[in-house]
Amino acid sequence: MGVHQLGKTMVAHGNGMSKWALISTLAIFAGVLLGTDAVQGGTDIAAPPDAARAREAAATIRKDLTPLIRAAQKRFEIPGMSVVLVRGGDVLWSEGFGLADVAGQRAATADTLYRAGSLAKPLTAIAVMQLAEKGRIDIDQPLTTYLPAFSIRSRFDTSAERITVRSVLAHHGGLPTDLTKGMWTSQPFTAVATKLREEYTCFPPNLVFSYSNAGYTLLGHLVQKVSGMPYSRYMEQQVMRPLGMRRSVFRSSAVASRDVAKGYRDGREMVLLPIRDLPAAGLSASAADLGRFMQAMLTGRAPEGRPFLEPATLKEMLAPQNENVDLDLDLVVGLGWFLEKDGIPGGGITARHGGTTLGFSAEMLLLPEKGLGVAVLANGDGSRNVTTQLAEEILTRILAEKPIPLREGNGIHLREKRHSLKETHHI
Repeated sequence: MGVHQLGKTMVAHGNGMSKWALISTLAIFAGVLLGTDAVQGGTDIAAPPDAARAREAAATIRKDLTPLIRAAQKRFEIPGMSVVLVRGGDVLWSEGFGLADVAGQRAATADTLYRAGSLAKPLTAIAVMQLAEKGRIDIDQPLTTYLPAFSIRSRFDTSAERITVRSVLAHHGGLPTDLTKGMWTSQPFTAVATKLREEYTCFPPNLVFSYSNAGYTLLGHLVQKVSGMPYSRYMEQQVMRPLGMRRSVFRSSAVASRDVAKGYRDGREMVLLPIRDLPAAGLSASAADLGRFMQAMLTGRAPEGRPFLEPATLKEMLAPQNENVDLDLDLVVGLGWFLEKDGIPGGGITARHGGTTLGFSAEMLLLPEKGLGVAVLANGDGSRNVTTQLAEEILTRILAEKPIPLREGNGIHLREKRHSLKETHHI
């Protein structure tokens, strides 16, 4: 699907957002985890500060949160964490805390590589959309058009609704969440397409949201087959390196580098198992590299001003794909991203994705209307609540500063909502 076709598809999906995920961000990192009072911003926020004031605000936030981060690391036995905060093309804060390797007493830095789990999915989605821009695929065609090796049993009548590339990107293909047999092995991820022949779909396509690692593994297989390049090489050469993600890689086994964090559970080092499903969960990334990725998503430009994706493609990735799926209730998904309305109070639309894998957790949030993005990585098993709440707290605090509007074009503006929305937050 080329750019022209993509634009027509966007029109077909409507002009508004009719539902949003219910989320609490006021159960803030400091207050919930540490029993301390969190700084909360007002509700009349229009935009983040200008560049100089944003850096000053970030320095204050760093000073305030550093002792809380260290306390949380001690309380929840998280040896190392890394943080990055960006505003448009500026890096406001990029730093590591604690240790990437306890035995070796190697410090965590912004360049430390962590297993980032499902943060692989937004990048895999970008690879798919690159091929769509080039006219190599049409995301509204059945997945089997480009991946004939894939088939799966179904108890449902699928003659009317096929499993399309788009439905898999948006977790609405009805596919199983995981193919657990062989997941933690060095088996090639391309085996999933064959193994699914003996499995059943969970739902008819587009009936209800059904998160699927298996689905994103199939999308990686599609990228490999259509591009003619091994998936990992395509991701590194066509996606990550052009974005300036110089250290990040897709690898099944542990990455051999001094910059790699070791994983821990209850303070003890874990043996890191191979990961079969690379396109769904096989990313190893640094905070600094995720900052560059977020900058590209926010500005539409890679380093040195190189084009990243067409504006229409970026808008489509951050547009609701499930407006007409009643069973999804208030859950809203884009292509590779989860979407929320005011998930961060005063922040407008939030695009986010998290990652949890053995020994590691990660969280990445974008506020496209404000030009802000944050990512947090940790090498402690079960640390997802910490990474999530810290990321939310950082954005909440940066928005609490006195607003000065961003320059025109310094951010992606999503579609206007069609209906008034009732904002509901719960803790």
